[in-house]
Amino acid sequence: MSANNEKGLTKEFLKKLLRKDFKIYYSTPYLNDCLYLHYKGFDKVENLEEFTGLKVIYLEGNGLGKIEGKIIPKSYLRSRSSSQFKMSILVGKPNQKN
Repeated sequence: MSANNEKGLTKEFLKKLLRKDFKIYYSTPYLNDCLYLHYKGFDKVENLEEFTGLKVIYLEGNGLGKIEGKIIPKSYLRSRSSSQFKMSILVGKPNQKN
């Protein structure tokens, strides 16, 4: 966590997630094609450089104002044509009562 109370996605969190949910994830980051990060309270999405095989990231229920920076490593994008590359980032909006 940074000084301004933002909760970013840390490398330590990701390592623990892969170990804890070993039935869902491979322990080697680049082998995973999906990350379930919904309802974790993140303000930032970062430190995904090692997850080169990602196709979907579930981010519903986090406090993301916007997604900045490079989530997909340049080496991954360079190795695939635009017709082969498709990634979904699923960000849900909180339920609003009218």
